[in-house]
Amino acid sequence: MGTYSRALNIVFRMFMARRSAGKHSRITLNGRPVVRVLPDRGRVRGTLMAIHGMAARGNVDPRIQVLASAFAANGYEVILPLYRDIQQLTINPDVIGDMEEDLLSLAALENRGPVGLFSASFSASLGMVAASGKARNAVKSMLLVGPFGHVMSVVEHLFDAEDRDPYGFYVVLRNFLPGKGKKVESLRRCFTEAALDNGLARQPGQLAPALAQVSPSVREEFYRILHNAEYRRNIKDRIMNDARVKKIAARIDVIQHCPDIASSVTLIHGDRDNVIPPGESRLLFDHLRNHVPARVCLTPLISHGTVQYGIKIPLQVHQVVSAVSFFLKQADRPLH
Repeated sequence: MGTYSRALNIVFRMFMARRSAGKHSRITLNGRPVVRVLPDRGRVRGTLMAIHGMAARGNVDPRIQVLASAFAANGYEVILPLYRDIQQLTINPDVIGDMEEDLLSLAALENRGPVGLFSASFSASLGMVAASGKARNAVKSMLLVGPFGHVMSVVEHLFDAEDRDPYGFYVVLRNFLPGKGKKVESLRRCFTEAALDNGLARQPGQLAPALAQVSPSVREEFYRILHNAEYRRNIKDRIMNDARVKKIAARIDVIQHCPDIASSVTLIHGDRDNVIPPGESRLLFDHLRNHVPARVCLTPLISHGTVQYGIKIPLQVHQVVSAVSFFLKQADRPLH
């Protein structure tokens, strides 16, 4: 089966959310828990490290499990490390070092050699930075869904856009809300509960009990941030000028690392993504296209990692399949 046919099968399985394929086991890598998914039968075509998104279920999140099953069904070994900070919705640049360590160890394990890398959203951008540093020669191909180039552009978007994604907005406030003291910590905990209620679809939700336990001034501040556009702009300006936030943003800025990436890069982005604007993938492509094999696909079929449906399905599916096929072709070709 050629790469296009395999890519078509992978995309179909992901759209249908099939998780039946693959032999799952639990191992450790550099002391971190890992889910390993192998093909049910036949030879292993290659190894793919998949980095889970900023979701409370971590590497057992249904979306990353569907992806692992889809690739395993087409002959790939998929390695799913658990990164606690990302699972706990914490923006910590130090996790990049953990990713580098895992990529290097995986490439050296049983002489696998350079591996493929998949991730989405915030995690995809961290993965790109990891693949530009010490682990640059341990990665031969990347498939990234909805990454950012400049994280501060995403912060601005989440504060300014009327159709902002609430989950992304809550996560940014949980991490970047400026200030110190008990009131700010209480607010951050409330935004954490809001994010978890949204991401896990918790029933009953835990935000209301959390708000009931804080002082009236904290509750007032919480709702003021949510509903007062002028006040929100003030919070955004404080975040954009906060020294701690600037330091974090500088470490996870992907654009400055693009010249150091050695692998092929395939970028897929929902063209109406309300968390990370699709222009971020276009920007990354423009910084990559002249020195590594690169492909970008902006599509209405996905909305920040969630499959969408429309009337122009055949052409849109072909575009996504072609992008995945490009990734597979590069993944099967060794670095020289």
